[in-house]
Amino acid sequence: MDDAGAAGLSDWYISETTGSEPQRLRVVGADGNGFRARLVSVGALAPGAVVAGIHSVGVVGRASYRSVQIAENRHIEDIGVLAYLNHSCAPNVAIDVERMVVTAIRPIAAGDELTFFYPSTEWDMAQPFQCWCGAEGCLGWVEGARHVVRDVLAHHVVAPHIARLAGLKR
Repeated sequence: MDDAGAAGLSDWYISETTGSEPQRLRVVGADGNGFRARLVSVGALAPGAVVAGIHSVGVVGRASYRSVQIAENRHIEDIGVLAYLNHSCAPNVAIDVERMVVTAIRPIAAGDELTFFYPSTEWDMAQPFQCWCGAEGCLGWVEGARHVVRDVLAHHVVAPHIARLAGLKR
């Protein structure tokens, strides 16, 4: 039995904004409170593929544990199953805050966890945390782009507001 079956979780279906068939994503490994959960792809995805659209969100003015920053003073909440996108210093997806989609930034195999680089959208995080991703060049402590060396940020796909605030040329 896979992680999802063991945890009693069902598959989630998220519609793309491109009008094609929905991508099938699965939340796996959650305890009763949703902690330790991760979002995985059921199918293979090529770089540039739209993984999911971001729809029906709540817009707020300040960061929270579950928000994603989409502009200097705008954050979105209530992003559904996408809330299970975990951080990695070597991510395989990026959040495009202009198109409101999640896209693959490298090849993703069926069963791969979908991760994004939290400082790519977050200038200052509401709840900084210790990173255990194990990637080469791991930040160690994740607290937002304000606290990341500009050269490191330049090697990631970052949102326009992060590029502007960090002084990156795009």
